[in-house]
Amino acid sequence: MPESLQTGVTRIQYVTVDGRRRVRRHPLPSEQARLLGSDAETELVAHRLAVQAGLSPAIIEVEPSGRWLDMEAVVGRALPDGWLETRTGCTQLLGVLAQLGTIGCEQLPTVCVSARCRQLHVSLAERDAPRARRTEARVRALAAQSVGTADGLVADRLVHGDLHAQNVLVRPETGRWCLLDWEYAHRGHALEDLAGVLADYPDQLTALEQGQGELAVALREADWSISMNQLRTAVALRSLLNELWTDLYTLLQIPSTTLE
Repeated sequence: MPESLQTGVTRIQYVTVDGRRRVRRHPLPSEQARLLGSDAETELVAHRLAVQAGLSPAIIEVEPSGRWLDMEAVVGRALPDGWLETRTGCTQLLGVLAQLGTIGCEQLPTVCVSARCRQLHVSLAERDAPRARRTEARVRALAAQSVGTADGLVADRLVHGDLHAQNVLVRPETGRWCLLDWEYAHRGHALEDLAGVLADYPDQLTALEQGQGELAVALREADWSISMNQLRTAVALRSLLNELWTDLYTLLQIPSTTLE
């Protein structure tokens, strides 16, 4: 039997099996997962694809009924403060995004971010109408906007769906990123994960719009051509999505998934 070390977080814990330390991750209960747009089977498929690409911790074991999965306990460091203001950080980010674009993901569901926002807002309004009214105008304004096939961008790549600094570890031996938490992974378009990062760094989006900063330099060096109109829409949608997720997580009393 494994010896468990609870870390104060319900859904993620360290376990030791046959002397080997693992990280055990439990999925959301089915009703909470449905409301938030998470799916354990999709997460597992996406995680396995990322493992094959060297982008995620190796999966050691999956409980047959899907109640948990065990993965390697990665020894790594967190991204430092100000990482997106450095050439190294920006280059690593674009390298990971480029690598995600090479992974075949036809078996994953396609997600429209604006549709997911509408779905989350309905769920929020059913549970807390006053709180939902705070975002109602933004949901309506963005409801007709979608960053996807309608904008000439094809949803044809693996999207992490929750890419931010807390879901990245840097392997010290190689400096490569290791991506955690594929709970909201799906098939989507190339701007989604970049927008997810920039939603947490609005100053960097402003600098990018002005052609300034290390991210702008890294994009030019990588010969990435990005429509700023599409990127602004994607960031606005992602910021709204984050806010709706936070409200629902609070109402549903879902604990943080951070492993401490």
